[in-house]
Formats: sequence, structure tokens, C-alpha cells
Amino acid sequence: MGAAKDSLTLRFVAWLPSRFLYWCAVHVWAVATTGHYSKHSAKDLTAAEAICRYARVKAIPGHGKDRYHDSNRKRRKKKT
Repeated sequence: MGAAKDSLTLRFVAWLPSRFLYWCAVHVWAVATTGHYSKHSAKDLTAAEAICRYARVKAIPGHGKDRYHDSNRKRRKKKT
């Protein structure tokens, strides 16, 4: 099922305008180099790391932990 879902997604993405995809990439890079990550050099950032940082910042499930964001962490209840 996973491979079929990925295939469908890739066929959908192939129809998207390239200008739209370009700005999506710019947005991912911007999110990955601002906030907690603003002290890191953007020159040394790989595409894979930018995608991982974006996933952590946007709390996309299943993308592990780092010292700034933990998308797998359960939310703590606020003490009243």
C-alpha cells in the first residue's frame, strides 16, 4: 500500500507547476534556517536536513527528536 500511495503522490506532484514547487522549496529552506536554527550556517545545510528540520518545526509525526523540537513527544497537561 505504501508504494502505491507514493506512486500516486509522485504522479500528482508531476502535474504541479514548477514555479509553485520552487516556492515550496524556498519555504522549506526558510523554515529550516530561522528560529532555533538561525545560528547554524545555511551553507552547510543539506536538503535532507532541511526537510527533517521542517518536519520537526511543523510537528509532522514520526520525524524523531532534536534538542529544539520533539514531534513525537506527548503534550503535557498544564498545571492549574
